Amino acid sequence: MADNSSPDYEALCLRAEAERRREAELRRQAEEREAEEKVRSQPTTLGELIKGCHDSFSRPLQVGTPSRSTKGSIPPPTGKYCPMSLRFWSNCPAQLQEIYDAVSTYLQPTGRDAPRLFTSLHVLNELGRRYSSRKLRSEKDLENYERAAVEDHVQDIIAELCKIPDA
Repeated sequence: MADNSSPDYEALCLRAEAERRREAELRRQAEEREAEEKVRSQPTTLGELIKGCHDSFSRPLQVGTPSRSTKGSIPPPTGKYCPMSLRFWSNCPAQLQEIYDAVSTYLQPTGRDAPRLFTSLHVLNELGRRYSSRKLRSEKDLENYERAAVEDHVQDIIAELCKIPDA
C-alpha cells in the first residue's frame, strides 16, 4: 500500500532535471548575449566599418518634405568650393575601386586577420540612431550628417594609413 504523504521522487527528479535544463538554457543565452555585446563593442575592421556606416547612416537617411525645409534664397558659396560646370566622370567607378583596393592592401591584408582599428559597431549604431531620428531639412543638417557619417570616419582611415610607413 502506497503512502500518500511520501514525496513522489520521480516527479521531483523530473522537476529538478527541467530546472537544470532551464538554468543551462538561461546561462547559454546570457553567454550568447555577452559574446554579441563583445563583438558590438570591439573596434571594427575596415570592412566592418564601411558596412556599419552604410547600415547605420546611409540606409536610414531621410530627407524632409520641401514644405517643412528651410526656405529663402541660396546664399553665395563664399569660402566654399563651388563648381562652375559639371562634367561626366566616366572612369569614376574604376578610380574609386582602385583607391579602395590600395587602402584594403594595408588595412585588410589578404591572408591575415584585418586589424581592428576603427569605431565599434555599438558607437556606429548609436550615432546612426541619433542622425536617423531627424530628417534632413537644411544645409546645416546635411553638413552635420556629412561630418558624422563620412568625414570623421574617412579621417580615421587616413590617420591609420599615415601610421603605416609603406602606405
